[in-house]
Amino acid sequence: MGPTDGVSKWVDQTTAYDRVRSIGSTVSQPRSVQYIASEARVSEVTAREYLDRLTDLGVLLKSEKEETPVYSPDPLHTRLMGIRELLEQNDQEDLIEMRSEIKADSETRDSGLVAYRLSLIEDAIEWTRSQ
Repeated sequence: MGPTDGVSKWVDQTTAYDRVRSIGSTVSQPRSVQYIASEARVSEVTAREYLDRLTDLGVLLKSEKEETPVYSPDPLHTRLMGIRELLEQNDQEDLIEMRSEIKADSETRDSGLVAYRLSLIEDAIEWTRSQ
């Protein structure tokens, strides 16, 4: 199975909205409607409609680059979804154990991603304590 087979299957098994949300939520830098439409395999009109809806919902941020609207993931939404995922999959004891394991792993302590993940765990632990 070639790469285009995987894309075809993805298009067949997902809605246009899901594909636009998936691409818009995972871009590493702000991207244009044209880019997201192409990657999501939808028309620009469809992409613009869904991107604006996702912006209204607080999932994406809309900004301008050289007078062209561009979209990127909203970092607050991304962070809250990460915390929610941790809370849905772990109890307080699991979270405390995860925190201890990450802190004990001295090789990865310099990694920005590990520091971010650790901060999510800290926030999730704090939330469980407030409940």
